[in-house]
Amino acid sequence: MIREQISILTKKGTNQQKIFLRVTRYSKYIYFNISIIEENFDEAVLSYDYLGRTKEKRLCSRLRDGGCEKRFTMREGYTNLKLIIRDDAGNEFEKELDLS
Repeated sequence: MIREQISILTKKGTNQQKIFLRVTRYSKYIYFNISIIEENFDEAVLSYDYLGRTKEKRLCSRLRDGGCEKRFTMREGYTNLKLIIRDDAGNEFEKELDLS
């Protein structure tokens, strides 16, 4: 079964910094397609809980043509999925993912 979530995130108070996010879950894989309009992009990270501990997996730290594509393997016990996008100034964009 395929589940998909599409979001557009903007920084509060401005329309200049936008993140276009397409997340697709197929079987045990989650596919991320992220397009970012951000001059000071630092990294995109997936945060999740596993056996009572919060872990982070870097999805990308460099953009190619303004975008990033990544596949993540979902395991049993992974909960509270959250995508975090950071810039060089220390700002973070967060998006809770519900693909269950």
